Amino acid sequence: MLEETERNAVISWVTVAVFVLSVVGAFVLFLVRYLDSKLHTWNGPSPLAPGFWSTRVKAHELGCDSAPCYALAQRLYGTNPVSGVNEYKLYLTDGVLVFLAVAFCIAAVFLIGELVKAPPPPPRYGR
Repeated sequence: MLEETERNAVISWVTVAVFVLSVVGAFVLFLVRYLDSKLHTWNGPSPLAPGFWSTRVKAHELGCDSAPCYALAQRLYGTNPVSGVNEYKLYLTDGVLVFLAVAFCIAAVFLIGELVKAPPPPPRYGR
């Protein structure tokens, strides 16, 4: 195991950069698609409202007596069910995404903070 004074700062910064960029990149690609989603009733042919936020507000106004109540996209195409449509659960679906985004931000700030306050390794003039 390397002692803290023998760690290479470049490798540490590259690790942080790769971690942050990969998670941010995946999150952005996911958000582009997710922000395009409009909630439908489970077997409904059209969205509850015209926009992303308005469908969530409408779903919370209507509530849910017995699951499944809402889908993230149209679940039926004509009379045939579409495979791969996810259920939207009130408070849980968006809540988990917000929790994960906050956890990522905390992790990134922690990693950057640890790198910034770490003392630089002493110079080595040979082996």
